[in-house]
Formats: sequence, structure tokens, C-alpha cells
Amino acid sequence: MQNSTVQVKQLPSPGPLNRETFDIIEQPLPVLKDGEFLMRVIFLSIDAGSKGQLDDRGGYVIKTQPGEVMSGSGAVGQVIESRHPDWDVGDYLATTTTRWSSIVRIKGNTP
Repeated sequence: MQNSTVQVKQLPSPGPLNRETFDIIEQPLPVLKDGEFLMRVIFLSIDAGSKGQLDDRGGYVIKTQPGEVMSGSGAVGQVIESRHPDWDVGDYLATTTTRWSSIVRIKGNTP
């Protein structure tokens, strides 16, 4: 199984985003450590603040640079692998710590 991620290819000029802004990259699944789990993303929040992450002129808290996977502001998903004592395979959850990926690794008690 691969993980589809949306990486920033280049910071956009002011105005609408275009296909040159992002790349879709297939990556291997992250390897889990104790206390972590993998979540398959079902719904991903993409909002107006997402574009602010790409603008190096503003004071937005989260910045995403070329070569990095785009940060997300929230997601709903299902646990597909777990090394966490409180999260079992099949559990559903909502989290505010995610990236634009089909699968995300969640560490500790961060949901």
C-alpha cells in the first residue's frame, strides 16, 4: 500500500492557485513507533487558511515550503494500523493534526 501526498511544488504568485503549485507524490507508508497509529483519511478540511500557508508575505502561523506535504486543518478518518493502546484498527476519529495525505501517522494523544 502506498500513501498519496500533496506536496508543494512552488510557492504561488498572488491570485488563484494553478497546477504548478502542487505535485501528487506516492510514498511508502510511515513506519510506526510505540504510541502511534495510521489513519486513512476519509474527509480532509481544505479552507481559505490553506492558501495563507503558501504566502511567505503574511503572518500566518503555519508555513508550508516547496518539497513539504501541505498541512491540513482537520480530517476525519479510520485507524488502519495501531501501536497505540487506546486506538484500535477500525476506530473512527476526527483530528486537527493532519497533512494532505491519504494516510497520516498520528503520534501519541494528538487527535
